[in-house]
Amino acid sequence: VPEDGSDLVVGEFARAAAARQNGTLLYDAKRLIGKRFDAERLAVEAAELPFEVVPRLSPARLQLEPHLLARRAAGQPLSFAPEHVGAHIVRRLRAAAERRVGAEVRLAVLAVPVGFARQQIEATREAAML
Repeated sequence: VPEDGSDLVVGEFARAAAARQNGTLLYDAKRLIGKRFDAERLAVEAAELPFEVVPRLSPARLQLEPHLLARRAAGQPLSFAPEHVGAHIVRRLRAAAERRVGAEVRLAVLAVPVGFARQQIEATREAAML
């Protein structure tokens, strides 16, 4: 998460930035996508993560869902739904593919882990459409 908040950084650039600014790196968002907020389960899953996982109400699904809480270098908190992190990554991948092939990419196949529940698959599909 850059200091100015203007853009998210993805890939190796994000790793380098996170090394300089602790608490600004978000990863493993995909494993939280489409899940309900369950404090006990998330306490175990999020124990090793360098950011907080907090509950937020999903207006689309009317349920508490996990959000990733990162911090800018100045310390201001920023909350991201896992779907929004996924959507940002998909946009970056699309832009890279378009540069590579020299044409607009309109269709793509997104793979999801075999163990994903139907709700997680739907949330991944929604993220791709954001």
